Amino acid sequence: MRDATVWRRALGVDQATVIDKVSFDDEGDVVIVRVRHRRSARLRCGVCGELAGGYDQGEQVRRWRALDVGVTRCYLQSAAPRVNCGEHGVTVARVAWARHDARHTRAFDDQVA
Repeated sequence: MRDATVWRRALGVDQATVIDKVSFDDEGDVVIVRVRHRRSARLRCGVCGELAGGYDQGEQVRRWRALDVGVTRCYLQSAAPRVNCGEHGVTVARVAWARHDARHTRAFDDQVA
């Protein structure tokens, strides 16, 4: 799992993030890192962060722009499960690596700022 630790540090994600697979796109100029939460992680509302019951697995996978790996663009890719929040209704579950409705990771935000 040493490889996962290196990727976690390079991408700026925490220990709650599991790195399933690292691959390149067809042209080889983009790194795609498939990630997910640990199975023990509880689902939370993406808006308020409160614990929420699962609603469904969502319709698609999502991608977030991550920090570049050298001169190669990098994206995190994950399933987008939805939860049923008491306050916000059905919404996408919170992910540890990005803010709600963001198309880039927190580490990318910090670097750009």
